[in-house]
Amino acid sequence: MKIQLFSLFKENDIIQENLGVSRLYAFLKAHDLDVTATKLFCNKSIDAELTKIDFSCQLFGFSAYQDNIDFVIELCKRIKEKTAAIIWLGSKFAGTYAEILLADIPYIDFIVLGDGEFPLLDVFSKLASGYSMETIANENKHIMTHANMQGKSICNSDIASLPWPDRSHLQGGKDFLVHICDSHGCVSNCSFCGQSGKWTGRTAQDIFNETGASFEAPGALGKKRIHELCGLLKSYPVNFSFGFFIRAESFQNNLEDKALLALMKDAGFHDAFIGIEAGNEEDLLLYKKRATLEDNHKIFGLLKDADINTSQFGFIMLNPYSTLERLRKNYMFLKKQRCFYLSRFISHMSVHYNTPIYHKLKKDGLLKEDYSIYNMTAYNFVDKKAEDIFDLLNEKISSAPVLIASGDNKVYNFMNLFILAKHIVNVQDLIPQVYQTLQSIESHCNSFFYHVYVENDLALCTSLFPSFLHNLDECYQKFDVYYAKLLIRLMEEKLG
Repeated sequence: MKIQLFSLFKENDIIQENLGVSRLYAFLKAHDLDVTATKLFCNKSIDAELTKIDFSCQLFGFSAYQDNIDFVIELCKRIKEKTAAIIWLGSKFAGTYAEILLADIPYIDFIVLGDGEFPLLDVFSKLASGYSMETIANENKHIMTHANMQGKSICNSDIASLPWPDRSHLQGGKDFLVHICDSHGCVSNCSFCGQSGKWTGRTAQDIFNETGASFEAPGALGKKRIHELCGLLKSYPVNFSFGFFIRAESFQNNLEDKALLALMKDAGFHDAFIGIEAGNEEDLLLYKKRATLEDNHKIFGLLKDADINTSQFGFIMLNPYSTLERLRKNYMFLKKQRCFYLSRFISHMSVHYNTPIYHKLKKDGLLKEDYSIYNMTAYNFVDKKAEDIFDLLNEKISSAPVLIASGDNKVYNFMNLFILAKHIVNVQDLIPQVYQTLQSIESHCNSFFYHVYVENDLALCTSLFPSFLHNLDECYQKFDVYYAKLLIRLMEEKLG
């Protein structure tokens, strides 16, 4: 029985590892299954990517997300036209929306819910023994088919029982960013998120060992683990550069936490992505965030004092319960944090199916008739003036989608690499140019969105929008040059 797994990326973007595929690949190989893993680019033509399909396989597995689902659907259709092989989907997105996806997509045979390693091993073993998919789905509560959707649950495996990811299928071509997962589950229950489950974590030694292997093969308990990991990293003869994800309330303004942040910086943790989400207390309560507004402000100060970059953070500017005052406070928060990402100023809530916020909107009658998992912003606003802002931004964004999406993405891709690379290669001459351009973007955003969120002068915003985009475009084009220079230096360092 031959199996082909697929990791999906976008050509010309930084390749950021799909951990689910890499780990499943390692798990299946460890159980002596005939499995391969393949990179696909979902912004290339279907015909071009179809040449990478091994039609001698009996099973095909896709990691499907909202940004690639249309590509996956079309590819599955084309595969089914050529073979009777079994196709399945996995991922948090696929597991969350399994019933809807199965109802909408006749070309897939099943969806694995949650962590796929052990449920899929059961599927493959029973298929090899002659079981039908429906019989398997009847016996396995983590496998959902078109005919078997009841009594299912998300699989949440203990992360310590799973192998390190196998990244060999990502080798060749451009370099990629390695992701390292230190835990499963979540101790929070944010209203806009459908992911939770029992928390399990890896030891610091195991994380450190994987870090070294990745390089060589191109609460109180949590803080104790971080401290131990930093000690191991500092004793290693190679200097690493890490980005990491944290909640806003993770660190407090005390000597112990400040010392730990300083140690993390010294060990190579240079870039933090913070789950901020809002700059006002009302929205934080709506999102059921543990952090307070004070926590949100405080974490920026603590990380900056430790010289850890904080430019990237989660933020939802608009939601169905936004008011002009909440929007003003969100804008002032972004301005205070010197945000230079356009996406933060125009971000709006995506209402994920079956989450607490979904049920609240449904109860309050705010979901539109055309709401679906493919149209998660189909909702009404409680405040008509806030809805007018939402409609205006959607209209203007849709008039220049390529510039807005690609421009912000250029900054994100460059900064993602720059923050980590500047500790590896000499970029001193680039720093003044980069930060001057970032300040220009920040200034343009502050000026334009002041009229949106403080003055609420939508007529003026409409007239200013073309010049605003022109000014941003001039800044974004410079990042093509910066990115090319940075890649050249990284290649020189690698070859040298």
